[in-house]
Amino acid sequence: MKAEIFCIGSDIRQKGNDYVACLDDDFRIKWIFVPDNGERFNYETLTLVDGMIYLTGAVYTREMIEEDGLRTEGAALHQKTSWRRLDGNGMVGQETWTETTMVGYERICVSTKGDVLLASGNGNMGWMTLYDDSGRVLEHVEDLKCTPQDILPAGDGGYILKAVRNIKTVPQPVYMSSLWMDTETVVIKYDSDLDVQWRKVFDDYKDERRSDLIYPFVW
Repeated sequence: MKAEIFCIGSDIRQKGNDYVACLDDDFRIKWIFVPDNGERFNYETLTLVDGMIYLTGAVYTREMIEEDGLRTEGAALHQKTSWRRLDGNGMVGQETWTETTMVGYERICVSTKGDVLLASGNGNMGWMTLYDDSGRVLEHVEDLKCTPQDILPAGDGGYILKAVRNIKTVPQPVYMSSLWMDTETVVIKYDSDLDVQWRKVFDDYKDERRSDLIYPFVW
């Protein structure tokens, strides 16, 4: 059986455009998908399910402010996020966009029912949106009070979310201008409608900038 290799990258020769490429097992290019809007893909979230390729991306813009006849970029960063489903030939089967001012990497998970869950966040702010396979919004959850890191599909059609929550600041060298935070790791089990079934908190690395590792297993 022929194997295929999928990869995400950025072509610096073409203004840094991100792309998804499919290679055969001899490393010959079969197809390349390149968006035409300067979109940046989240390299960590490429997901393969039933021969389909799921990935997330974002386009970042700043609001233009006019003052004394001069137009400059404002401080607020706006983000349009996307998720796509590509078939085995690199053709777009579904493309869905959402506008948000919350900056953070999108996490994506395809449930055993075929629904698509996106989660994102920054600091102690996070949100999740659940879509059906046609891109219709089924559920939306805000104010997670944590930053999603990983999502796993559960065998019952639900989801297991691993997230990190900031607890307090920790000592840092005087020459550092950023804040270092002690964090705790949160694992939450949701059903297929995003209702919480259970929640567990881990904090093995007190007063350190480390996150507990969570290893999935078949259940």
